[in-house]
Amino acid sequence: MRFVCLQENLKKDLNIAQNIIGRNLTLPILNNLLLQTEEGRLKISATNLEIGVSTWTSGKVEKDGAITCPARILASLVNNLPNKKVELEVKGSNLLIKCESFKTTIKGLPADDFP
Repeated sequence: MRFVCLQENLKKDLNIAQNIIGRNLTLPILNNLLLQTEEGRLKISATNLEIGVSTWTSGKVEKDGAITCPARILASLVNNLPNKKVELEVKGSNLLIKCESFKTTIKGLPADDFP
């Protein structure tokens, strides 16, 4: 997966999705957000098995794909990025995030494991 969007759009949608996530120690994947490209947008999904939410972020899909990443880490990181173009790219089981001179990698889990 490779997706490019504005930080403010991604920030808004990540914050909406991560608000329903609690601390789930029995199923760690429920602490993650599912990021997947769909219909030319990035779909961000979260669930606590009682309620689920999905948001769609506008941007440019350069390559289709999906991954799950820890919600709080991802949202906190994106919240602190400058209001510029953000690039998300899946490399193996990692999510590479770039914004201007900032670059980091977050360890993810396979999208197929997400309920």
